[in-house]
Amino acid sequence: MKVEEKAVNIGAKKISYTHIQNNSTKVCFMFSGAGYTYDQPLFYYSTMAMLEDHIDIVHIHYRYTHDELALPLTTLVEMVTRDVEAVMKRILASHEYNEPIIRTT
Repeated sequence: MKVEEKAVNIGAKKISYTHIQNNSTKVCFMFSGAGYTYDQPLFYYSTMAMLEDHIDIVHIHYRYTHDELALPLTTLVEMVTRDVEAVMKRILASHEYNEPIIRTT
C-alpha cells in the first residue's frame, strides 16, 4: 500500500488530498461534510472496508472560510464542484481506474 499527500492548486487556493493506493482498478473518492473528518467513524470504517476490498481511496481535504460558506448556495456549489473536480481530474488522468466510487457524509 502506498499513501501520498498531495495538493492541487486552483488559482491562489490549494486543495490537498490523500491518495491511498492498493494497485486497484477501482477508486473511492471521499468527501467530508462540514465539521466531519476522515478519522471519525463513518469515514474511518468506510476507509477500512474499502482497503479490505483492495480499493484505492482519495480523501479530499477542502476547507472554506466563513465568508465562502456565506456565499449564495449556487456560488458555493460551483466553488466546491470546481475544487473537487480538479482533484478528481488529476487522479483519473494519472491512474487507470475503470470504476470510480463516490462516498459523502
